Amino acid sequence: MSTLYDALLETAQLCGIMRSGLTTSAGTVTTLVDTTAYEVDDYFNNGTLFIRSGTFANTTKRITDYVQSSGVITFTPACADVVPINVYYSVTNARREALTQAINQALLFMGEYTTLDETLTVTDNATEYTLPAGVNGVKRMEVYTASSSPYGFNPITTWREIGGKIYLPSELSHNSGNVIRLYYNKFHDAVNGDSDTISDHFNLKRLAWTATYMFHLNRMQYSGNSDERENILLANAQQQSERLANAFPVHHIERDPILARW
Repeated sequence: MSTLYDALLETAQLCGIMRSGLTTSAGTVTTLVDTTAYEVDDYFNNGTLFIRSGTFANTTKRITDYVQSSGVITFTPACADVVPINVYYSVTNARREALTQAINQALLFMGEYTTLDETLTVTDNATEYTLPAGVNGVKRMEVYTASSSPYGFNPITTWREIGGKIYLPSELSHNSGNVIRLYYNKFHDAVNGDSDTISDHFNLKRLAWTATYMFHLNRMQYSGNSDERENILLANAQQQSERLANAFPVHHIERDPILARW
């Protein structure tokens, strides 16, 4: 399962504004050192640092200062210990907030995916069940045929959802306490922390290209820049995201037929 860190790294690479390297000596809890860096002073200020190896691997930091002559990159928040030599890292002058915004926009743009809830259980004599918080637009309902492994699942085709509840024409003919499985479609929750997970329904390459498109679009709208280079980058990202949309669709199910006239 991918994380926001993975998506941030993929997106920053596709935006074409990233450089990678190894630390050439030990830094501090708020600095790393790479004397082979060649960009001008302050080039990466307010950008994003990706720590890709060592104790602090898979974390991002905000760059507060960069000095070319010393190769020192200063960042926040601080690490729990000094950044040692030979740590693999990447830097980009893209703000983490802008990259995260683009990824969350891409997750919404890519649409709903099917997930399930198994918190309800069969209750004797019950013909209505209150849906758990966050569950709505139920597409399929099944009931476990046993309370322990091996499980089986019986589809229920006579239910209706009204006002946050499931209504049945009669009680379920299953043992009290058996789990009820509800399938429903939802948009992906927003991701903000480096370790926040992204559902496997969303292909990482497609997500990154779609986020890259959103990133360039947001930047053009914010700056008012519409030069030829920006248009080419935007068009390329759009083309790639559309190509991958055909190869890696986000799957979601349709509502099961209602086999009852009530």
